[in-house]
Amino acid sequence: MKLNKYIALGGLALGLSMSSCIGDLDLEPNDPNYGNATDYAAVLAKCYSGMAVSGQDGPGSSDISGLDNGRGQYCRAIFMMNEFPTDECLWIWKDEGIYDICTNSFDASNGNIYGTYSRLYSHIAVCNDFIANARTNSDPVVQDMVLQARTLRAMSYYWVVDIFGQGSFITEEAAVGENPVQKSRLDLYNWLKDELEDIVAKFKDSDMPVAYGHVGLDGAQALLARLYLNAKVYTDGKQEGWAECQKHCEEIIARHKGGGFNGSGLANHYLYLFCRDNHVYMPGGGNTAENEILWGLATIHSPTVLPTLSSVLPSLLQIWIRTASRCRQPTMVWSTSGPVCTVVKSSSTSSPTETSVHPCGLRRMTDSPERTPT
Repeated sequence: MKLNKYIALGGLALGLSMSSCIGDLDLEPNDPNYGNATDYAAVLAKCYSGMAVSGQDGPGSSDISGLDNGRGQYCRAIFMMNEFPTDECLWIWKDEGIYDICTNSFDASNGNIYGTYSRLYSHIAVCNDFIANARTNSDPVVQDMVLQARTLRAMSYYWVVDIFGQGSFITEEAAVGENPVQKSRLDLYNWLKDELEDIVAKFKDSDMPVAYGHVGLDGAQALLARLYLNAKVYTDGKQEGWAECQKHCEEIIARHKGGGFNGSGLANHYLYLFCRDNHVYMPGGGNTAENEILWGLATIHSPTVLPTLSSVLPSLLQIWIRTASRCRQPTMVWSTSGPVCTVVKSSSTSSPTETSVHPCGLRRMTDSPERTPT
């Protein structure tokens, strides 16, 4: 009888101890990088830096392997794929595979094409990870960051549509370990269109200011307008986006009216957008009256620190509004004392006349609507 009592008590104790362990090992992933808004901002920075620098560890580093870190940098890769196969650019540097792109004799084995594709999808993966971890956070600041990350991801998917047509597709909705699926150009276009429309609508409802070096409503809407502009190409004639493109462009233009060139919000001088202090024309850059660069990738950490011209031109992605009457074709001429913006006025003498020195340090020539580049 006593033995049975001890067995019963022992069984009860064992049962209680086992019940307390049930579910203890069923843990959800907990990334220590995500805590407060400051932590989220630090991770979001990678979504931006992935478009501005080639790697995490300074010069020579790269997030992708198998391609020169210079040619694998985001903006340079996009420029290479957009311009080298055309007559708009003549590139004589004989890096491996470049000649084939310039002469349109490339094939699927070209490492530059593979590297560009890899750069786009590595960036998409970083954005997906951020969105997946941040989307359930109700902090308005974090939710604004999610919109930014979605816009950055949309830019990479835009280039997939534009350069490659069809491509792999995966978002933050995918389960851990799930493989991406292949989508046609039309399917990618339709998803991207809906995604950007939703982003633009949410940005419109947000009262969060756009910080320097970050993307906001203007950048997202400009990207959407550009997508609609090419709708007929991207959908193989199945859809047109002329009216939608015009609508979004007119909204952007209306928001910027008031200062700058003829009250349009454009910079008073087009060449200013290519000077070493062009960061002031970006959102958060200080010149709110002439905020013509709708979205710029900052190559410096602060708008109060001037970058060098060589660091800005190759890696600053600019999307801005222009009017046909203001399209200029400046020529950058390097001298021993630095770069000089030269513009030739259409006249019988065809000789430029120096009129002013811009604060950025570039000497300016006579600015005339009718002129030809040197």
